[in-house]
Formats: sequence, C-alpha cells, structure tokens
Amino acid sequence: MAHITERVVKFANDNMNGDLTIFNKAIDLFNHFMDKDGKKGLSYNHKYSFEDKCTAMHKAMMSEINKLSGNPESSILTPRQYFSNPVRKWATFAIVSALIDPIIPDTIIDSIGMFTNVQTGEFGNSFKYDIESNDFFYVTKAGRATRHSEANKTFRGQVNIIPEEHDVSTFASLYRLLSGQENLAIFAMKCARAMETEIAYDAYSAFDTAMGALPEDSIVGAGDGLKISGINTQEIVKLINKVGAFNSGNKPIIIGTPVAVSQLLPSNPNYRYTLDSDYVKIGYNKEFYGADVISLPQKANWQQPYKTLLNDNVLYVLSPASQKPIQLAIEGETLSIADDVYSNANLTQQITFKKSWGVDTASNATYGVIEISA
Repeated sequence: MAHITERVVKFANDNMNGDLTIFNKAIDLFNHFMDKDGKKGLSYNHKYSFEDKCTAMHKAMMSEINKLSGNPESSILTPRQYFSNPVRKWATFAIVSALIDPIIPDTIIDSIGMFTNVQTGEFGNSFKYDIESNDFFYVTKAGRATRHSEANKTFRGQVNIIPEEHDVSTFASLYRLLSGQENLAIFAMKCARAMETEIAYDAYSAFDTAMGALPEDSIVGAGDGLKISGINTQEIVKLINKVGAFNSGNKPIIIGTPVAVSQLLPSNPNYRYTLDSDYVKIGYNKEFYGADVISLPQKANWQQPYKTLLNDNVLYVLSPASQKPIQLAIEGETLSIADDVYSNANLTQQITFKKSWGVDTASNATYGVIEISA
C-alpha cells in the first residue's frame, strides 16, 4: 500500500474531490519505471505492461489538467491554440509537481530506509530531532549513615535540520507534451527519478561519512573500537555482539553492496557449498553467525560516469530497531516555475521544479564498520 502524505491528501480534497487514484497509479508506474532500470524488489502491478501504464497515466493526467484549468478541449480551436492557454500551462506542471510529492517519500524509503528516517513537513518548517541519552544512572555502594550518594542526571541532545532548496530545470514543448507526442507520464517520472537519485546520494554520503568517523581500536584501546579492518571471523562476531549489546539487545544486521557481502565466508577453509546454498544462488550468505546479511543494490554515480556510488570495501553493522543514524527532512510541496509557452526561439519553454530537503546525522544508537580493504 502506497504511503500518501497529508499534504497530497489535502491537495486531492481541495482540487480533485478527494480522489487519490492518480497518485497511487503514479507510485505504481514509478516503481515499474525503476524496475525497468534494474532496481528489483519494488511493488507494482504486473498485469499491465509499462507502455500501457504510461498511456493510461497520460490520459489520466490530461483529464485532471482539463479539470484544473477549467478549459476542456475545444471543437473550434486547434490543439496547438488551446494548449497555449496560460491556465493550462499552470495546470500541467501543477499536476506533474503534485505527482512527484507522493512518489519521493514512498520510494526513497525502499532505497535508503535501512539507515534513514524519512520525515515530511509543510513549507517553511524546520525539523527537530531529539537524541535520548543511552547512559544509565550509576549505582554506588553507600554507608548506612549516609543520606545521598553521588547524584546522576542524563541530558537529551537535539539536532535541527533546515531543508535546502534543490532545483531540476529542463526544456519542454508544452504542445508536444499535451498532444502525446512526448508522454507526459514519462516526463513526470524522469523529474521524480532525478530528485529521488539526488536525495539517496545525499543520504548515503552522510551515512558513509558518519560511519567512517567511528573510533578504531588504535584510538580507544585494543578491542574497544567500533571499526575493524579485514575479514576476521572472531573480530566480526565480537563487533556484532558489541553493537547488539549497546543497542539494548536489539538484533544487529550486516549491510553492504553485493561485492562487499560476498566477502563474508565461513572461517573453515574446508567448508563446501551445495548447489542450493544461498551463496551459490544469490552470491552471498543471508546469515553470518546469527546476524542477517542484507545486500544494498549498487547505485550509479551520475556525477562521475561509469563509477558507482556505494563503497564496495565496507560492511556496516547496525540494529534496525534502534534509532537510525541518518535523518532526512523533506519540506513542503514541489513547486514548478514555467516560462511562457513559446518563450524560447525554438518554441520550447524552460521549467524548473523546486524541492527542499535536508540530511543530517542524529542518533543515540551504536554502529559498527568492517573495512574489507583499502
């Protein structure tokens, strides 16, 4: 079931008689769109082809555009004439923006939800995250004739996130979009994909930086660190137990890229894998000495062609039931700003979609890092 934010529900109530069908279809189409690009495990309707869904979504969007603009298709004017109506321009990109809003929170959770808490708010909101202390009160031995022992008190930490605006600017021909020569649904999916990719990049970068700052044994003392080097079974088991113990017994898991998790092998050199084992079928063991092992799909680093984003040389140990290390704050609605229909010399127009979000580290949980190699 797709998660529809309160703001999107309000938009539907105010402008679409409360009908959320198009938003649920947009999330389904986006998941199918991502599946075609190689991201597996997403939930969508397999009954219809991607092409059929795009056609149906285009028609649904056109229907909503006609309702919002109050300007149905004319039997007197040609499409090129009534498509240039300024109100229709506003309605077109308002619908695209409205479809982006439910897509991003719903799909980003599947991408980075293992280590990121996602929160949405209204325009102008700042976001506050409380960090409760994990410390216990000291228990001291006392004499029978003493009134008090040493006083203890714990304090709550706090992190504030003020989202920053991010823009996606593109050129488009309104006539080609509305006439179906360019599919309006595909246009909306590409805008959403660009933002989803950038948010995931910000969250993972913050996560990798925070984990890289964890103390090593050489800094805090032998056996007392949260970062180990190399695949040493005994050291990994100690780290798993340590993370679980300091997270109030919440079961730890190990996450990493397919390349990273494939390095987790039993220490026995004589171990033999059968043809139906997890390692043979999927390339890694789903469990390592009591800890579930989860593979994070690798992501393309679009800023550096043919390089990947996620670190293949690191494994992370965390307890999902504890507070997640990364906090993602998504502010308000997606705002579209469009130039006049024929503002460019080639009769296209520039459109900018604005979305605000912020990412920071805020958690009271304990985590571990296994550095496979330099």
